[in-house]
Amino acid sequence: MNPTKLLPAALAAALAALAAPAAEAAPFDKVLLKDGRLIEGKLLDSDDPAYIRLQLSGVEIPIRNELVDKTFVEDLENYVPKNKQEEEYLAKGWVLFEGRWMARTRRETELRKRKAKEDKAIEQARKEQRWSNAKQESRRRFEVTSNAPQDVMDDYVERLEDYYKNFLDHWNIKLSPSVLKKKQKFFLYRNAEDFQKITESRPGVLGFFNWVKGELHLFHSTMEPEFTISVLYHEGNHLLTHLIDPNFRYPTWMNEGMAEYYGSAVVDEDGDFIVGGLQYGRIATLRTDQAKDDFRRLRDILMLEQADYGGREYAYGWSFVHFLMEHPKYATPFRKFFGGLPENKDIEVQNQSGATVIAGKEYSIVIANPDLASVAAALEKRLGKSVEELEEEWLEYIAQAYGDLTAPAYYDAARLSRFNGGGSEESLIQALEYYEKAVGLQSENPNCYREFAEFLRHGGTSDVQIANPDLPRAWAMIQKAMELDPINPFNYTEAAGILMENSEVQDLDMALAMTETARALGPGRWDVKLLTDLLVAQIEPARERRRMAAEEKERRAEIDERVWIVQPAYIDGEEVPEQIPDLSTDDLRELIAAGVVAADDWVFQTFRYADPDTGELLDPEEKWDKEWTALKEVPDFAEDLEAAGG
Repeated sequence: MNPTKLLPAALAAALAALAAPAAEAAPFDKVLLKDGRLIEGKLLDSDDPAYIRLQLSGVEIPIRNELVDKTFVEDLENYVPKNKQEEEYLAKGWVLFEGRWMARTRRETELRKRKAKEDKAIEQARKEQRWSNAKQESRRRFEVTSNAPQDVMDDYVERLEDYYKNFLDHWNIKLSPSVLKKKQKFFLYRNAEDFQKITESRPGVLGFFNWVKGELHLFHSTMEPEFTISVLYHEGNHLLTHLIDPNFRYPTWMNEGMAEYYGSAVVDEDGDFIVGGLQYGRIATLRTDQAKDDFRRLRDILMLEQADYGGREYAYGWSFVHFLMEHPKYATPFRKFFGGLPENKDIEVQNQSGATVIAGKEYSIVIANPDLASVAAALEKRLGKSVEELEEEWLEYIAQAYGDLTAPAYYDAARLSRFNGGGSEESLIQALEYYEKAVGLQSENPNCYREFAEFLRHGGTSDVQIANPDLPRAWAMIQKAMELDPINPFNYTEAAGILMENSEVQDLDMALAMTETARALGPGRWDVKLLTDLLVAQIEPARERRRMAAEEKERRAEIDERVWIVQPAYIDGEEVPEQIPDLSTDDLRELIAAGVVAADDWVFQTFRYADPDTGELLDPEEKWDKEWTALKEVPDFAEDLEAAGG
């Protein structure tokens, strides 16, 4: 059987299973994944040898065999003993537990011990991951403060240490003894929420290097660690560039462009850094500007100060630096130009003093700020070309070197617009366009569909709304994410969030099942447990709100307080007929029966219900509560129109 057919079938089976009444809990089987997760559920027959099938809380999940270490079949219903000894075990009422036969009471005791141990571990992890209890460790070149798990922190620090050495070797930079002696400060937060709360960063900031205090601040994403690793290399480049001369401020286009150049770095099997990869998300921005005939001039980019350098400009800075770094003629002189810029006698530098505010605290600063026009002139002198001549060659490079944009490129562009755009409406509108293009090109990245689902659920982000939430489409997107990655717990938490919203796809029982499935797929993970605890806590209030809404609907049906206005239909150019105002629903039905009001006439409902708790008028719900609507589009009058022959 083709596995691509198994996945949608599994999701369809999940819907059917969730609609059925919950059965008594059955003995569980287990699947030990190669990543260490031990997932409990019920193993089902699979007609595809490449997959096993596991049922969790009514959700049927296919798991590729290549991800599985071992399976333990412990549901003994219909079990056929392999020998006489197993017959005796069954007769005694013994059970299979992780491949061993034992008394049922012994298994229950073992399960209780494990549960207590797991709860203790999760609680300990939560305690350790409070910022007040953050770990503080001194490494070779860094003083590290972090509330991330130890293994995560070790990975980031090791990457940063290797990056530090590679950067100095690659650029042949000799740091001053005072700089070498001082360890840099590295703060790693367990998640984005802690990062934003503690650093007081605005939404959309993924990390930063505080050059005034010499501090690198980053957070770890449990859902997409590879993305935050790219932020490590970007912001780490700011730190290392700063060390060339801590008092010198590199021009923004050069500083950010080089950070983006290194942000695409990957480490090969030998531990070597491979730099210079294409930033397809940035390419999408350039292509969009070209398509809109809104491409910016290079000299304008080179003259921008930091305050005027936004997400769009990052694309230009990266592309121009990438062009120079990869060009056979310009690469060597530009490297020397970059590394020696603080000592370049051709640029004009002005020492500036003042103060800056970071996380609510004011710090005094003194910096050597280069004149941007003199930097551009020095670049022209070093490369032997004017900025305009370089621009012409750069544009030819853009046309030839990047190729066609693919789904991964548009997904990357969506992420950049969404998370690096500062949360502006313009950047979120652009993100929506890029998500649409990514899914339209059949993206195979489950994270793309999950993020798009969340975007559709909010109609933007939780902070900025740019469109009406689209829950049915969000549900379609998250189903695709689950199809592509059926063992990611965060796909199921997002599915639960969608199903809890008040919409035509709302299903609180299924939301609960999705939440329980996420828990089963993330055993021992504090972040999964924290999120699922929050979801479960919201399900019963949502159920109560739905019950109250149903009661209110019944009450409104019994006591119809609606007030209608009718605008008889007319043809443009004719005299506009007078409106018929202040009609009760019964009045309107009588006029329909009398043939005074017909299907093509327009109606508008003006009565507004009040919130029973606050007394404030509620927002209109139906189309005819918001705007003029043809009577035939109002379901409440369908029978009246039919009876009247219209």
